[in-house]
Amino acid sequence: RVYGGSLIFMSVKGGGTNLERELNMDRVVSIQKLIVFDRYEMTIDPEDIDKDFTSETYGKPLFYTWSGKDTYGNETEQKIHHTRFLRFDGVPLPQRLFKKNHHWHDTIYRSLYQAIRNYGVTHDSIATILQEFNQPVFQIEGLTDAIQEDESELVLKKIDLVNIMRSVARAVVLDKEDEYTSVGANTGGAKELVDLTVQRLVAGIDVPHTRLLGNSPTGLGGTGMSELINYYDNVKAQQKVMLLQPARQILDLCFAQNGSPEKPEEL
Repeated sequence: RVYGGSLIFMSVKGGGTNLERELNMDRVVSIQKLIVFDRYEMTIDPEDIDKDFTSETYGKPLFYTWSGKDTYGNETEQKIHHTRFLRFDGVPLPQRLFKKNHHWHDTIYRSLYQAIRNYGVTHDSIATILQEFNQPVFQIEGLTDAIQEDESELVLKKIDLVNIMRSVARAVVLDKEDEYTSVGANTGGAKELVDLTVQRLVAGIDVPHTRLLGNSPTGLGGTGMSELINYYDNVKAQQKVMLLQPARQILDLCFAQNGSPEKPEEL
């Protein structure tokens, strides 16, 4: 779902040798392996989209085409029937955008990208503020005149010497007419800004604050149970929407193998 969708090819012994035909469950001997393909490793021909309104697969691909090299190094293409795949989709798109996106849905990170980026930028900015927490201010007698007379190098050398003295002798040595002050950075409101970016990240990723960042619940009587309940409800919903159908497909395939026991009722 990182790229908006993926496919798992069910490589089986038996079930029909022609990959362009529907997988025959009655002829499956055994499952050999499962091969994962992301959406960019398979192409979908618009002519292979099911256009039958009464079909369960209406609007979905009936075939996927794999392109690559054969054992002799020659470019080849292989069209494979959709029943031989387990399909996983990303964030659902409207039908118009679904078609425009080559019959794939959207990446799960599209809505999270800005939240993750803001989270990183905020923490990087705080690190920069801490490095420059105390900003030295030099008031140098005759600075403007020195710059006009192209003596700026002397001014920079003077400032460098002061900084060296600050680090070595922990003292500031100045000319009688010069002044030195240290201005602290204003960090008021920084915590609130960080909390806002964290809340945006947590809300977008649908994982509780306590689990995502490992922080303990705060507040009077705070246990984090409401967040966990919402999280588990979301996971349960995704299991039904995203995983139930592929799980049923692979389960039926398991029980279709030679020597498998009868599939229990209400499994």
